[in-house]
This record gives sequence, structure tokens and C-alpha cells, in this order.
Amino acid sequence: MRNVTVKYLRKNERTGSFEYRRRVPKSLEKLVKKREFLKVLGKTQSEAVMRYGAEHEKIEHLVSLAKFGVTGLSPMEQSKKLAALLCASPQEVVRPYNYDIGGP
Repeated sequence: MRNVTVKYLRKNERTGSFEYRRRVPKSLEKLVKKREFLKVLGKTQSEAVMRYGAEHEKIEHLVSLAKFGVTGLSPMEQSKKLAALLCASPQEVVRPYNYDIGGP
């Protein structure tokens, strides 16, 4: 069997599972309120590769919506829709900003 490199698919060395891991473009971080997209796709490489296509298509769609917007929605409504789409999957891990509130 030949080895194939799939962009954004990584093996988590700590857990042994395979993940879709992709950096959110800097220009979109504030809108989607994330630094990266991260989702466990499976315990085996073959399981992860089977699930990869659907996850990659979903993320590409979200990035496109964030870049170009949704016709007829205000920026606040667009942000809420994107947040809802991002949180639609229970396995998806949200990596939010670390806000520095200040203080000692």
C-alpha cells in the first residue's frame, strides 16, 4: 500500500487518534472566534481518511462564508450563523482566543 499525504490530517501522538487540524486564516480569526479548526476523525488512519472529505468540505465552506459573507445578513447575524455551524459537531474542539483581562 502506498503512503498518501493528506493536508490537515495529523496523528495525535498523545492519544493515537487522527485529527483534522487546520489554522484559521488570520483575517478570519476574530469573525469565527477560533485560532484553529480541530476535529478527531478516527482511531485508525483508514477511518480518518474516509471521514476527511466531508470535514474538509465543511471547513472550506465555512472559510468561504467567512471571507465572502452571506447575502442578506448583517455582520452580527453572519457571525452567529458561523458560530452555530462551527459548534454543530459535538466532537469538534474549540480553540478560542486567550483574552488577557489584565491585572497582576
